[in-house]
Order: sequence, then structure tokens, then C-alpha cells
Amino acid sequence: MEKHILILDTGIDDATALTFAVYEKHLNVVACLTNAGNKNLNQVTTNTLSVVEMLQKDIPVFKGKNDNLSKNSFASYGCDSDDVHGKNGVGNFVFEKPKSKAKSFKQFAEFLLNQNSKVTIICLSPQTNLGLLLKEYPQCKNKIEKVVLQCGLLSDENHVSFNAFYDPISVEMVLNSGLNIVVCPSDMGHTAYLDKNDVEQIKKCGKVGEMLAFMFLSYKDLDVPEGTIATHDSCAVAYVAKPSIFKTKKAFAYVFYNENKQGILRFDFKSKTPNVKVCTSINTKKFKDLLKNALFSQKENL
Repeated sequence: MEKHILILDTGIDDATALTFAVYEKHLNVVACLTNAGNKNLNQVTTNTLSVVEMLQKDIPVFKGKNDNLSKNSFASYGCDSDDVHGKNGVGNFVFEKPKSKAKSFKQFAEFLLNQNSKVTIICLSPQTNLGLLLKEYPQCKNKIEKVVLQCGLLSDENHVSFNAFYDPISVEMVLNSGLNIVVCPSDMGHTAYLDKNDVEQIKKCGKVGEMLAFMFLSYKDLDVPEGTIATHDSCAVAYVAKPSIFKTKKAFAYVFYNENKQGILRFDFKSKTPNVKVCTSINTKKFKDLLKNALFSQKENL
């Protein structure tokens, strides 16, 4: 079975996507690599370890090496904000202290190089450590089948998408890598948002459902109706699990710097030299069915 690696800055949406990916029958999550973003690197690493242990999965967690390659003043926006993901990044949900410890970035590179087949990387965070991996361990590129990025916004080319503006230099490094890249913009998560009925159903998925429902109480996204939950990261996972529920189009993706020197991911769909495939629409019903089926599949096991 194809192998999958998640790169996360574990906040509420990442925790949901990680849970989804672990239980989705079409995915085989073999490792997680953490990246600063929603919170600082130490906090998101703790959050990731906590979620993996609660799910009772033996999945190694590797801690990223660097917080930010761009060294810009915008990097603190996510790490210092309690507005979107709560004080601890996971909606103030209280986990038991993780029993395991994260492995190093160097160990992650060694882990990847030791794989006997290529892997798909699903990057749900800023791309700092993915860019760093390609720079410091270029041989790792030969172990990567595909990269799926949750990044950018189609509906407003001036929108400062968090995963791009947090560390735009790393985005450029990934886009210029020549890898097979699919971008799942935030529009997908704004379209396939979870309403109150969806949340109530998820809450019935045992301890995991109760955990997610609690976290959702703190999750805020101004681009979806009040009281609903955007699903950006889970949409990227869904693309890997079942790409047929998406429509895609080739484009040339690049970083545009606005007057405030903020990096914005833009797409040129008319380019004759495309470097990515972009998700342009999602079947909301099929996405929700996929997500709920995965969550309910393990209801009795925790």
C-alpha cells in the first residue's frame, strides 16, 4: 500500500485531518513531521504526539528543525495568536502528557531515505521543513512520489493565505523543486464546511468524536458561516484518499509579494508551463461521507 507522511502545525484543523488520515482506509500514515505555524514548534510537536497517542497508533513523530526560513515579522502571527485555535492550539483540550518523544529532523531524513518505496507527503502547514529537507537532503527528493499542499486561495488572489505568508521562501523552494505537486486551496475547506448537524454526528464517534467536537468550539474562520467549521486540512487528506471527488486544473503557481512584503500564493491557469495541479472544486457530500465513515470506523476501538 502507498505510504503517506503528514507535515503538520497541529492546531484544531490539523488534529482533525490527522485523525481522519489515520482512520481512512485508503491511507497508510507512516510518519508525522511537525512545523511551526498555528503555534510554536514545541507546542505543535507536543500536540501531534498527544493526538497520535490518543488514537493509539504507533506512528513516529519527528520534530522540524527550523521555525521559519523567511525570517519575516509575520511568522509570529500564528504562534502568538489564541484567536483561532485556543491557547494550546487544540481548542484548550487537555491531553495526558505524551509518553513518547519526538525524533529529530535528521532522523526524519534518514527515515525517508530508508523507505523501500516512494511516499506521498501531505503538507498541512507552512512548508519550512519541507523546503529545508529538499535543500539539506536533496537525495530525499527521489523518495517522494507526490506532494499535496494545503495552501493558497482561488477566490481572492490578494488573500494572504497563512501557510504561504508564514514562510514564503520555503513555498518557493518547494514550487521550484520539480516535484509532482497538487495544491488544495482553502476554498475547498470553505465550501465543504461542517455545520452543526455534522458536528453532532461526529460527536457520536466515541472519544475521538467528543475530542474533535470540543476542539471545534474554539475554531474560528471568517470565511465560513458563523457556527460552522472550515475543513481545509481534511480536504487535502481527502484528495489523497479519493481524488475523484475533486475537480482539478493545471496551473503555474508562484509567490507574489504585495506592498507589505507579504507572500501570497497565486495561480496562472493560462500558463504553458504549469508546475502544479490545483483543486478547483469539491463534492461536499462525498467529502463529508468520507470523513464521517473514517471517524466512525474506529468508534468501538477507543
